[in-house]
Amino acid sequence: MVQHLILQERQRIARDMHDELGSPISAIQLLSSHIKAKCFKGHQDIFSDIEKIHESSVELNQKIHEIIWSMNEKDDHLNSLLEYTKRWCSKLTLQTQIPIVLHNIKLNTNPVLSGEFRKNIYLTIKEAICNSIKHSKASEINIQFRLYESRKLRIEIQDNGIGFHQDSIDLYAKGNGLYNMNYRMKSIDGTCILFSNRRGCSVILEVELPNS
Repeated sequence: MVQHLILQERQRIARDMHDELGSPISAIQLLSSHIKAKCFKGHQDIFSDIEKIHESSVELNQKIHEIIWSMNEKDDHLNSLLEYTKRWCSKLTLQTQIPIVLHNIKLNTNPVLSGEFRKNIYLTIKEAICNSIKHSKASEINIQFRLYESRKLRIEIQDNGIGFHQDSIDLYAKGNGLYNMNYRMKSIDGTCILFSNRRGCSVILEVELPNS
């Protein structure tokens, strides 16, 4: 009974966020894009301000959709995590022109995953990819999903960039990026390990999926 009430409340919050926040933010995004296009030639003085509004609205819209996705009961399974990650990677590929390729996107089983569990894995993957795009000078990023013994999930995010020296890895580990990734994986009893050489960098995430 309690579990059913919790699921109902999650669905209500997801619907309210979509209806009350999602649509207005999308409208701001579209309007700022329209204004940016109109003022590009004749109003360079305000173009940069409109650009900042547009970028903020795009980022906020993405974050709202991520929260709605994590709250939605119908997405409480592994395939939803894979498909949501795939869609985000496709959008990022279009924006950056850096191919982000997902492998083994179709798995034989589809375990149940809570919204919090899904969100922590997704945001860790997202952080790893964004860091690669910012720092690695990679021309391609590959993501490998593997499920062992039906419950052990291994995700490897690998780029073909310049890599890190060990000293740089140690310094990077002290920053917020890897700290947040480690924190998120530890919160679901998982691990996050960084490997690097001159052929690129790999981030390996491992976690045992909870019993449904």
